[in-house]
Amino acid sequence: MDGTQFQPIVNFIWNIADLLRDHYTKGKYRDVILPMTVIRRLDAVLEPTKVKVLQKQREDEEQGFPKRHKYLCKASGFDFYNTSHFTLKELTAHPAELKANFKNYLEGFSPNVKDILEKFKFEVQLDTLDKAGILFELVQEFCSTKVNFSISPVLNNQGKVVHQGLSNLGMGYVFEELIRKANLIWCG
Repeated sequence: MDGTQFQPIVNFIWNIADLLRDHYTKGKYRDVILPMTVIRRLDAVLEPTKVKVLQKQREDEEQGFPKRHKYLCKASGFDFYNTSHFTLKELTAHPAELKANFKNYLEGFSPNVKDILEKFKFEVQLDTLDKAGILFELVQEFCSTKVNFSISPVLNNQGKVVHQGLSNLGMGYVFEELIRKANLIWCG
């Protein structure tokens, strides 16, 4: 496996970087593109169990329990979750509140994911993206149906695969290629 089968998704993400052209230097594109890629991947993986996670959180709150990581992970089916009432796609439904809702969305991730996102310092980028007027378009582009960030395949109305699911190994290839391109082009 050489990773060339993942080139379409890499190219798709790379093209999104064009939105940043007048607002970031090339060396800083990675500050937006890499965390947004991670966020979109997590969002796509968690989307099928979002309702179950919110239901479990609501049940725990009604019973007076604090967020119980183990049970929320069980509801999500992964070692992480998001308890925000938003998905990344839903953030675009309210453009006027997008930045505030995005912060709420990021705050809804489990502590282990928040640790990763804090290392990216992405929340700082939200202000820049919002002031530049490109936050909405960036989120919208990452949520495009042109590619599939999910593990599961995307099917059309006839049940035929439109986009294969993206395995964890495949996501690794995508991320590795983005970093490689960033080091070759954005920094140099």
